[in-house]
Amino acid sequence: MKISKFNAWSNPLGRATGFALLLLIVGCGGNAVADARYSADTHMASNQQAERDPQLLRRGKVLFLQCRACHGTSQAEGHLVGPNLSSLFGSTVGKRDGFIYSESMAESDLVWDTDNLDAFLTDPDALFPGTKMAFGGIADNVSRRALIAYLQSATSE
Repeated sequence: MKISKFNAWSNPLGRATGFALLLLIVGCGGNAVADARYSADTHMASNQQAERDPQLLRRGKVLFLQCRACHGTSQAEGHLVGPNLSSLFGSTVGKRDGFIYSESMAESDLVWDTDNLDAFLTDPDALFPGTKMAFGGIADNVSRRALIAYLQSATSE
């Protein structure tokens, strides 16, 4: 009897399954992948430093994988399950054409900046009660700053 090794990553079905599991872990709020690439003790940078910190931007890009299922960053992508985030900073909350927002977001006059986005990413429902976004927030300050730094870079068009 011959026993052969099966390499899941060399098989297209195995790769798809592995990628789906990775997205599931990250998408469910698991920061293990991001935390493995970045230690919270490494950088405690200001927002200006964060924009220039390649390690923080890489961490933000990894963290954005959980957002990517519902949000695009390029205007060409249009809206997905959530609104497109192109040109996010400086835009008014709940006012993107072609997207139906929850009542609390649609009635808001808040403008997206780093402080407002930080508050939203900490606890979305506290800032906008009844939000339709199924996301519990990010408790870790460094992770939020990393995600915000990445979004500043990825959404500016």
